[in-house]
Amino acid sequence: MISKYKVLLTLFIFLGAILIAPLAVSAQEENAVITSEADQALAESADLSDEPEVLESVTIEEPKSIPSNFGLWWRNLKEQISLVITFNPVKKAEKQLKFAEERIKLAEYTLQNSTGPKIQEKAQKMVEKANEYIQKVEEKKNELAQSSDLKAKTILKDVAKHYLNTERVFEKIEDKLPPEKLEQFQQIRERIEERQGSVLEEIKNNFNVSQEIKDKVIEVGNKIKEKLQIREEFRAEQKDILDEIKAGNQEAKNEFQQLRQEKEQKTEELRQQYKEEKTEIIDKVKSGDETAVKELKELNQKQQGKLQEVRQEVTEKAKEIKQEVIKNVQVKKEQMQQNREELKETIKANKP
Repeated sequence: MISKYKVLLTLFIFLGAILIAPLAVSAQEENAVITSEADQALAESADLSDEPEVLESVTIEEPKSIPSNFGLWWRNLKEQISLVITFNPVKKAEKQLKFAEERIKLAEYTLQNSTGPKIQEKAQKMVEKANEYIQKVEEKKNELAQSSDLKAKTILKDVAKHYLNTERVFEKIEDKLPPEKLEQFQQIRERIEERQGSVLEEIKNNFNVSQEIKDKVIEVGNKIKEKLQIREEFRAEQKDILDEIKAGNQEAKNEFQQLRQEKEQKTEELRQQYKEEKTEIIDKVKSGDETAVKELKELNQKQQGKLQEVRQEVTEKAKEIKQEVIKNVQVKKEQMQQNREELKETIKANKP
């Protein structure tokens, strides 16, 4: 009799487990979706706030002052000595990544805390030095992908993050460099971006790389493409204005500088306002509040719309400046032609 009850009890438990299991799986899937949505909303929020990607494999020294030329020379020397005495390829790649990222942070700090053409060129040289270091890491990408050291794989993911941080600083430099220096910088930038795109593609297609890293690489690649598309639209409207600036048109230069200042000011105001609005919501998202995730997504969408409006406004203003510049140039040409004709007539009339 006891045996019969045991059988029935076992059967009851078994049936209960079968019924409950799908519910448990469904709950896990639902939680995974919520977590994924929260992570995506938080990532969008960081991007809209212009926050840098945080590297996982290295600890980055935050800059506290702008180094002098001697300070940069001394820094270079210490870094080179450190690399010479490092023989482990993963450790060396780790240091090169660290030095590259610190240069990017230093360039951004320099741009934020000082002004003037010389400072802007100094920041550009810092970015170029960072590019030298990251190229050394790129050369080891296949070796890092095949390594059994977990840190090697993390370095690959951090390379992608470094590219995104570099892109942020590229944007700032391009918005601050003197117009006469823009074309040269854009050529340097395009060469670096083309190489970085190839590296991301190779990492994405490497079968030794985990799906997690591939997902990050794809995310970074898409973000960079989006930023470049926005930049290309603005560059297209800049072209005629920059041609006039190169020809010595001071009026075009003044208009162009004012346009860039307005763009920077309005964008920064929007970002600061957004940061204030999102702080409390993000705390709720991190605590697991499902309604806060929706609230953050709506705020992100609203912020994207506002930034798009500013970009559209700036693009339209650039078109107006371009049209005005072209019109003024045409008027000057016509005036010069008229003056020449009048001079000819005067000379002809005064001939004996």
